[in-house]
Amino acid sequence: MPRKIIISKFGGTSVGNPVALRKSAALSAKTGSSVIIVSATSGTTNLIERLAKTVLEGNLDLSSNLVQEIIRKHKKMSLELEVDDGTKELMECIFIELETLAKGMTFLKECSEKAMDRLYAVGERLSSALFAAVLKQESSKKKVRLLDIRNVLKTDSCFGKARPLLDEIKKNAQLKLLNEISKRGSRVIFISSVEVFDGSKGGYNELDKPNPLNIYGKMKYEIEQ
Repeated sequence: MPRKIIISKFGGTSVGNPVALRKSAALSAKTGSSVIIVSATSGTTNLIERLAKTVLEGNLDLSSNLVQEIIRKHKKMSLELEVDDGTKELMECIFIELETLAKGMTFLKECSEKAMDRLYAVGERLSSALFAAVLKQESSKKKVRLLDIRNVLKTDSCFGKARPLLDEIKKNAQLKLLNEISKRGSRVIFISSVEVFDGSKGGYNELDKPNPLNIYGKMKYEIEQ
């Protein structure tokens, strides 16, 4: 019989500093989480939004200072967490991408929704790299793989208000995520039922018929089928 898979999600404060991040990674290892999703480290999204406002002013010094603040924050965490060289190299690539993107936006004094989406993604890409590295330390006997969700999650081109392309997501999830999980005789379960039901009665159980009212709930329901 296939074993259940635990899917864990950690918010910004749970990965906001080395102590919190290590505790979250240790909890994931202890509970046997197979799929882990992390937010940007607490405060990073705020810095990115400040950066977005700054580039519109064309103030290269100020935008550069904000970029360096983001970089210093994550470099300090990587040192305290003693991550491996591969993770450091990956983070350096993201740092360079952030510097290049911010500099170009500042010269142009433009912050398109497409560029903003790329800026937002930097936070999660850095926190997930750190988390994966620490999880390897906490789960030395288990394989840990860092998955770039951009290889699975596909949306339309309405940047800033993009809608998920459910058929493509299901296909990518099957090819790039679920197949690998199933090789270990496992099956996926969802911990949360938020937005899958319409809330008309409350006290739902697994026998109740779902009736999602928004795109988020519909996506969760579709993926479960």
